[in-house]
Amino acid sequence: MPHSAKVSTLALSLQTMHTIICCHVAEVFEGISAHELVKAFRGRRLIQTGRKGKQLWLVLDGQGPMPLMHFGMTGFIAVRDAAEGTVHLVAYENAPKDTAANWPPRFLKLLLHFGPSDSNAASTSCELAFCDARRFGRLKLVQENPAESEVVQKLGFDPLLEMPDLGAFKELIARKSRGAARLKPLLLDQEFCAGVGNWVADEVLWHARLHPEQPALALQPEHIEALHTALQQVVQTAVEAKADSSKYPRDWLFHVRWRKKVGSINGHTIDHITVGSRTSCYVPELQKVIGGVTVHKLKPTKGPKGKKRKQDNSQPDTQQAEDTGSTDAQQGNQHGNSAGSRKHRGHGAKKAASQEQTEAPSTAGKVDKAKPAQRHTAKQ
Repeated sequence: MPHSAKVSTLALSLQTMHTIICCHVAEVFEGISAHELVKAFRGRRLIQTGRKGKQLWLVLDGQGPMPLMHFGMTGFIAVRDAAEGTVHLVAYENAPKDTAANWPPRFLKLLLHFGPSDSNAASTSCELAFCDARRFGRLKLVQENPAESEVVQKLGFDPLLEMPDLGAFKELIARKSRGAARLKPLLLDQEFCAGVGNWVADEVLWHARLHPEQPALALQPEHIEALHTALQQVVQTAVEAKADSSKYPRDWLFHVRWRKKVGSINGHTIDHITVGSRTSCYVPELQKVIGGVTVHKLKPTKGPKGKKRKQDNSQPDTQQAEDTGSTDAQQGNQHGNSAGSRKHRGHGAKKAASQEQTEAPSTAGKVDKAKPAQRHTAKQ
C-alpha cells in the first residue's frame, strides 16, 4: 500500500496543474456514478492539494464536492506532462513497469485532463491517471473541506506533518496500549499513526532495535525515545528521497526484506514472521523482546489428511496464546471448540492433568517422552 512518502510526493507533483478540462471515467467507483464524477471535476480549477497519512484530496474552486482518494493495496497515480511526454509515477512497488511507455496506463480507473487556466486554451497540458489492479482503491466525493471530513478526522498524527513531541508520544502509546498490544500492529493502526505502511513499520522497528511483537506496555522510556526518533527519521528520509527506493540508505532493511527471502543486513541474519496478519521482517539477534515475555515463531506442520497445522513444542507463551486465540486443555474441555480438545476429549482426566502439568511454567520444556504434549491449533 502506498505510504505517506509516496502520497506526499504525489501531492507536490500536482501543485503545477490548473483547470480540469476533461474527465474520463474508465471504471465507476463504488457509490459514485460516472456522471457524478464528470460533473464534480470538469471545468473546476485545482487550487491546492492536501494529504494526511495515506489520504489525498484535491481542493477545487467553485461550488461542488471535493475528491478524497485512498489507493488501497495496489492503487497508484501516474502524472503525465503532455508537452514533454514524461511520466511521473507515484505507485506501490508492484505497479506495472511499462506505465511510462504505455499511455493511458493499464488498470485505469479515472483520467483527468488538465489545461491552462486561460479558458480559451483547449490543449491538454497535463494528465492524471488513477489506476488500480486489484480495485481496492477508493475515491469519495465530500461536500465539506476534505481536511474536516470524518475520514480524515479519525486519523492519528502524521509523522511528517504533525509529529508529537516525546512527552505526548509517550501518552499516546500508553493510551493505545491496552492489554497485550504489540508494536507492529500499533504502528499500522491509522488511528494511532497515519501513513505508516507495512515496510515502513518494519524499518522503524529495525532502527529502534525493537521486536515487532514487543508488548507496548513493557517499553521503558529509552525504548520509547528510540521509537520516536526512528519514526521521524525513516519517514523524513523517505520523503526527501521522493519515495525513490534506490536513494534509500544502504543500511535500510527495505533492501533485503521482500518476498521472505533468506538474507542478512550488516552481517546479521534476517527472519520473517507474521504479526497482526502481516508479514514482518526483523533481525532476531538485535531486535529482542523486552520485559521478560517470550515470543515464539510458529512453524506450519502437516496434520491429518494433509492439512496444515501450527505446532509449538517450545515453552508455553501466554502472550502468544492470547494473540492467536489458542486455548489450553482446560478451556478445550469446557467449550469443546478446539481441534485438540475434540481429539483428546475421551482420554479422561488423567490425560488432561498430565497436559496441564506439561504446560505449567514451573515444568516448561520437561515433557514426558512416553506421553507427548498435546498439540495446539493456532488460529491466525
